[in-house]
Amino acid sequence: MTVFSIFFRRRWVCSALVAGSLAVAITTLPGLSQTTGPASVTLTAGTEADYVPFAYQYAGDPPSGIVGFDIEVAKVITERLGLDFTLQEQPFETLLPALQAGELDFAIAAITPTAERAALVDFSNPYFESRLALVSRRSHPLRTLADLPGATVAVQSGSIQQQAVLELQAKGGDMEIQAFEHVNEMVEAVRTQAVDVAFLEELVAEAYLENNPTLEFDVLGELPPMPVAIAFPQGSPYVESFNQVIEELKASGELDLLARQWFTGNP
Repeated sequence: MTVFSIFFRRRWVCSALVAGSLAVAITTLPGLSQTTGPASVTLTAGTEADYVPFAYQYAGDPPSGIVGFDIEVAKVITERLGLDFTLQEQPFETLLPALQAGELDFAIAAITPTAERAALVDFSNPYFESRLALVSRRSHPLRTLADLPGATVAVQSGSIQQQAVLELQAKGGDMEIQAFEHVNEMVEAVRTQAVDVAFLEELVAEAYLENNPTLEFDVLGELPPMPVAIAFPQGSPYVESFNQVIEELKASGELDLLARQWFTGNP
């Protein structure tokens, strides 16, 4: 089993250290096609910079702007293709509409492909998998789906977690759902008892709980892992070339390397 397919439980590392070691590591991996010379096309990429460790604002010295696993994946892919890109930060729920409106060339924000989303946009091959988790107070733990009836559940607007909870509610689950725009607002709502539990991806939950000792997170083993992919406008000419690079990165081990550095701290 590769790092691509397992789910990491160790702490994510400082982005400044990751960026330095990654720059050396990726140049030494054999077997990757690479385009040299100046980039001739600049794409516009959308992300949500509130999703540690996938994409977030890093207040380093000097400031590094938006960093994270997703950002590094986008950098490696576009560099291989001889492309450049600019980042446009916006709320998660606006990414797919922006793709449909032609405002973005691609969106990378730990997006899980679903049948409903695939009817609106095109997706790349998956480049990662993750699991869902519940964040609750240690004094009032909610650890499985069976614990949710009667609870107030925080979800992020437009997320796969919101869809999952709505489906549970439609099947007769007695729960109140509150949608938030940002993950930090969800975690704060749990901490202050405004809600009982938050529904997040495992790695995101782990990162946000680093500084919240009164909270805990529990992986929902009863749900399958979720693939993560890059989204494009329908009919985008870039899907095929992005897929080719993604498969090269999987085969060469570079996606494993990126994952280890961002999610475990081990090169």
